[in-house]
Amino acid sequence: MAFTRNEDMNALLSKSKLIILFGLLHLNNLNAQSTWRWLNGGVQSNTLVAVKALDTNIVIAVGDVSTIMKTADGGNHWTAEFRVAGTESYLADVAFSDSKRGIAVGQYGTILLTTDAGESWALQSSRTQSFLSALAYLGNQTWITTSYEGIFYRSTDDGSSWNAVTPGGTYSFNALQFVTANVGFAVGSSGAILKTTDGGLTWQDRSASTSYALRGAFFFNPDTGFVWGDMGVYFQTTNGGATWISHNVIAPLWKVTFINAQVGFATGATNSSLYQTKDSGETWNWIGSGNAISLSFANEKTGFGVGGAGTIIRTQDSGETWQSYSSPIQSTFFRDISFIDSTTGVVTGWDGKILRTTNGGASWDSRWNAGYGYFNSVALKDSAGFVAGGAGTILSTTNQGVDWAIQNGGTANNLNGINFHDSTVLAVGDSGLILRSTNMGLSWTPIQSGTTWSLQSIAMVDGDTMIIVGGEPYVDKGGLILRSTDKGISWTNILGVTTFIINRVAVYKNVAVAVSLRGIIYVSTDYGRTWTPKSLGIQDDLYGITLGSKGNGIICTGSGGVYSTSDTGKSWIDEKSVTASWLYSVCYLKSNTTITVGLYSTILQLITSTSTTVNQSLSSLNLTPKQYRLNQNYPNPFNPSTVISYELQTNGIVTLEIYDMLGRRIATLVSEREDAGIHSVTFNASGLSSGIYFYRLTAGNFVKTKKLMLIR
Repeated sequence: MAFTRNEDMNALLSKSKLIILFGLLHLNNLNAQSTWRWLNGGVQSNTLVAVKALDTNIVIAVGDVSTIMKTADGGNHWTAEFRVAGTESYLADVAFSDSKRGIAVGQYGTILLTTDAGESWALQSSRTQSFLSALAYLGNQTWITTSYEGIFYRSTDDGSSWNAVTPGGTYSFNALQFVTANVGFAVGSSGAILKTTDGGLTWQDRSASTSYALRGAFFFNPDTGFVWGDMGVYFQTTNGGATWISHNVIAPLWKVTFINAQVGFATGATNSSLYQTKDSGETWNWIGSGNAISLSFANEKTGFGVGGAGTIIRTQDSGETWQSYSSPIQSTFFRDISFIDSTTGVVTGWDGKILRTTNGGASWDSRWNAGYGYFNSVALKDSAGFVAGGAGTILSTTNQGVDWAIQNGGTANNLNGINFHDSTVLAVGDSGLILRSTNMGLSWTPIQSGTTWSLQSIAMVDGDTMIIVGGEPYVDKGGLILRSTDKGISWTNILGVTTFIINRVAVYKNVAVAVSLRGIIYVSTDYGRTWTPKSLGIQDDLYGITLGSKGNGIICTGSGGVYSTSDTGKSWIDEKSVTASWLYSVCYLKSNTTITVGLYSTILQLITSTSTTVNQSLSSLNLTPKQYRLNQNYPNPFNPSTVISYELQTNGIVTLEIYDMLGRRIATLVSEREDAGIHSVTFNASGLSSGIYFYRLTAGNFVKTKKLMLIR
C-alpha cells in the first residue's frame, strides 16, 4: 500500500488541494474574546477516535476534548469544532440513524445528538458519569451504548432519553455490534462476550476460553462472526457464539470494517498499522502504517481513517492506496519555544527536532532532525541562540536559528533549561547542575548551586541578576528558587523550599512569576527578592509561563489548559484551550499573540483580547485535600522512573495500578489502606518497552485513569 505525504512544509503549502483542506479548517471556540489557531500544518492534533462516512462526501470524525470534524465534499474541506455543546470529553464512538440524525458518546457519560448531519450538536442526559465506549443503532428509533461500568444504556425515542440495562456480572465493555434489530454482541474485559436476541433488553454469556480483554466484534450474520482482543486473541464462530474456534493473527487488532463479504480492513492495537483480509477474516496481512484508530467506508471504493495526533487518511481505490492528511510536523513532545520577534522563532522537541519559522508560525522549516535524543530548552535573542537537552547536549546558533553547532558543556547530565544575557550563558539540569559560560558557549564552568535537586528553568532579570527554579517532583517541600546578583557566580536559596517543584520562571522588568504543581504560582514584584505564593484556583499542574508588556502573561498546564492575565497575575482568565494535550511552553510574539507547544505535535496560536472583562480572583493557598485527585505523573514522558502523586479526601482502601495499551495490568503500585492526605509513589518502568501506558487510582467510589509515556 502506498501513502502519499509531502514531508516538506513549503512544498505542502504549495499544493492547492491541501491548501483547500488545511486553509479552510474552521475553529469554533467558546471564548468570544480569544481566537485559537493550529500551527502544525493546519491540521488539528487532537486524537480522533471514531469516524463515520455517511456517503462519499459527508464524513464525521470525533475525538478528544469533544472534538468533532466534518467534511461535506469528500475530504477537500474540513471544519473542526472543539468542546462541543460545552463538553470536553473523550468521544469514543459516533453513529447515524439516517443522513441527518446521529449520536456521539464518550467520557463522563457524554451523549451528543445532531439532527442536521453534524452541523450542530446538543447534549443529552445519559444518567451516568461512566465512560460510554461504543454505540449502535438498531432501527425503529432504538439505540444502545455500552459503558466501562458494565451497564448498557438504551433509548427508544431516537436518543432523547436513556434507560439503564444491567446484564449482570462485572464487565467493562469495549465494543458493540448489532447484526439485526434484535441480535447483537458486546465484548469487554476478562474475555467477556455477551449476546442479545431481543434488542438489548436481556443478555446471555457467550464467552470464549480467554481471560484477556476483548476489543471488538464483527458479525456477517447472526451466526457467523469473530471477536478479537489483547495479546492477539482471535476467535471465530459459525453458530452464534455457542462455540468458538481460536485463530492466530498477525498482530493484535483494534477496529475492523468490511467493504464486502470477503474484503475487510483493520487497525492495529499496538503498532499504528493497517491490515487487510480477503477471505472474510480468516487471515490478515499487513498493508502499511497509517496511525489510524478507526475506519469507515462509504462504499467499496471510498473510505476514511482517523487516529492519533489528528490523523486523517483516505482511500478511493478500495484500500490499495491511502492519502495521508496528517500534519507534516511530527514530534513526540515539543518542549520549548522562543521567538526573536513577532515573525522569527524556534521550537524544540524530544525527538531531536528543531523547527524554525520566519512568518509567525504559519509554516515551519526543519533546521535539525537527528531523529534521536531530546531538546528541553531553547533561548533566542537577536542573531544568537542556544538549545539544551538530554545527555548534556548544547547547541548554538549565530544566525537566528538557521544553522546550529554542537558545544561541549563537559557533562553527560540532562540539561533542562538554558538562557543568556550579553555573553553570559547559563544552563541548568539534573542533580543541581549549573553550567556557566562567559564567551557565548565556547567554554563552560560548573557552578555550585547548593542543591542536588533538579534545576528546571532560568530567567535573566538583567546582566547581573538571575533566577533559577527547580526541585524534586511530588515531594513534600520539594521546590526551590535560587537567585544570583553577580552574573551567576554565586547563588542564594530565596525561599528555602516551596511546596512542590517549580517548573518554569519568567520575568518582565521587576515582575517575576514562577509556576508549580496543582495550580500554584509564585509572584515577585521586586526583581525576585521576595515571593508570594498564590493559587489559580485550579488543580492542574502548571508548566509554562511567559510575561509580556502591560502586565500581560500566559500560563499553560499539563492537561491542555491555558490561562491569561492582564494585571500582573492578580486575576486569570480561562482561555478555553482547544486541546487536552500536555502543554509545556508558551511564548509571546506580540502583545496579544502567543504560541503554545506540547505533546503530540501540538503548536497552538492564541490571540487574546486587549481588555479583560472576566475577573477570577486568586484563592488563598490551602493544600488540605478537599476532594480526591489523581495528578499527572512527573516527569512525563519519562525514562525509566516517574513519580505518581494523588490526594485522598478520607481514609480508606486505595489501589494504584499500571496498564498497557491493551488493558493488561502491568503493575500494582499501591493496594492498602491509606490515610487522607497527599501521597506519592515511584513507578520504575525498567524492562518495559517505549509507549503509552495508563495508571488508575481507585479509592472508594473514586476511580480515575491517566496516561503516561515511556520513552527509551
